[in-house]
Amino acid sequence: MKNTFRRRIFASILLGSLVAVGSLAVASPAQAITIGVCTMQAQDPHPSTHVNGTINGVGTATCSVSMDEIYVHTVLERADGATWQGDTNDYFGVNREQSNAATTCNNGPAVFRLRLSYVLRAPSGYSPAYSANTVYSIWKSVACGVSNAVTPVDIYTQLEDELPAITETVTFHPTQ
Repeated sequence: MKNTFRRRIFASILLGSLVAVGSLAVASPAQAITIGVCTMQAQDPHPSTHVNGTINGVGTATCSVSMDEIYVHTVLERADGATWQGDTNDYFGVNREQSNAATTCNNGPAVFRLRLSYVLRAPSGYSPAYSANTVYSIWKSVACGVSNAVTPVDIYTQLEDELPAITETVTFHPTQ
């Protein structure tokens, strides 16, 4: 009886030790080390405060570490399907890039959104090595000047100014 009891205690201690060592040796995905974060943002279209007479939107990619490559391209879209191509910027060894898309105020008042396409190529030893996607802002009523203001027709339009800009985040980890 004593031997059986001792064996059970020994087996319990051994099993507990193996579980403890095993949990220390292998980190779960939730415990993975983060070595960099990039945030892409499609800002809401608005009357430009920098270039008089234009409606524009800015898309940004901002990283906590330098990327081997950051590519960004924006398109300003009007709800009726009209589009205006923005800047295409492709830079190497940077941690931030932006693109601007604009049209003249004569193309409003109307409802617009910004489309930001991006590519991130991470330095060696980072995972993922490559990330690409498209981020959209909200559809937003935009007009230049007080006399051209778009009259809100529903609660969504009335509240759209309070919505945050749309963002997407890519997190980088060391490769194994």
